[in-house]
Amino acid sequence: MFRVFKENVINQPDFEKRVEQTQSTDSPLQRDQLLRELEPHVARMASRVCKRVITKHDDEYMIAYSAMDEAIERFRIIEEGSFLAFAFVVIRGRLIDYYRHEKKHQSQIPLEVPGYADSEREMLHPELNHHSVERYQAIGQAEQIRNDISFFTSALEAHGITLEEVVKKCPKHRDTRESMFEIAKMIVSKPTYLQSFYQSAKLDKELVKELGYHRRTLTRHRVYLIALTIILSEDVPYMKSYLVNRNEEQ
Repeated sequence: MFRVFKENVINQPDFEKRVEQTQSTDSPLQRDQLLRELEPHVARMASRVCKRVITKHDDEYMIAYSAMDEAIERFRIIEEGSFLAFAFVVIRGRLIDYYRHEKKHQSQIPLEVPGYADSEREMLHPELNHHSVERYQAIGQAEQIRNDISFFTSALEAHGITLEEVVKKCPKHRDTRESMFEIAKMIVSKPTYLQSFYQSAKLDKELVKELGYHRRTLTRHRVYLIALTIILSEDVPYMKSYLVNRNEEQ
């Protein structure tokens, strides 16, 4: 399941900057290219909201795709932070509206749906829906945070590390954390670096030389560095946002 951490590592693009560039240039070609890159996230987010696998053949996919385009138009990095988290809120809201207005779907969805929380049932049934857009956002963010933490914990376990260990190994000094953050960014910048770092507890000489840090320093902070590389290279927007904000504030 976590083969990606040890074999084919794909760096996550900086969607926030890409969206800003698309907004500033107002180029249809650039916007279309960005949407194509976001297609896997469209399917994933739609599937999460609908509690089933959504493909390009489903109406829900087209609604989610349109919502992703809307998210690109509406996103403001200063106010929203993570684009993927914001896009999830928009997609969730549009799909909820779709189910609400589709009589066929309303008749098929019972008032008590196994696996749905009270707040989710309220969203699916207009007679129970007394919540504002802010409530939608809060629920979407809470779910995203839970998913991020669950994924992050499982990813750590793939390396034999627990979340408690990461907390204990977190450097106390801000300058050290900032240095580790820069090292982690260097490691994830090249798949060969990340593969070498993950595969051997004894760091490769060439990797140590390329990073420009003493082997002892890298070894001492290995657990924390693994946690950072997971956050930087995987789709965990809230974990990444927390990490960046923490480094800036402390």
